[in-house]
Amino acid sequence: MGLGPVYQITDLILYYRYISTILEVAMYSILYQHLNINSILTTEQFGFRKNRSTEHKAYALINGIFQAWNSKLQVVGILVTPLRLSTV
Repeated sequence: MGLGPVYQITDLILYYRYISTILEVAMYSILYQHLNINSILTTEQFGFRKNRSTEHKAYALINGIFQAWNSKLQVVGILVTPLRLSTV
């Protein structure tokens, strides 16, 4: 009577990564579909939606600034960069 197969720790880590990737893709798909069907996200939400990358948002921002500028409106912007907190 044997103890069964003995797995190396690297095999278990690779198996965990494989399963977690499958679960991540499945959860993303379900959540994304739910958010779109129920119209929970606004049209201004960029970053992870199809045809709404962060590059699209940058273009929309710059385009809005130039439209206001060409209309002789005052343009004011506040740019905030989040700091990366790290423990040393």
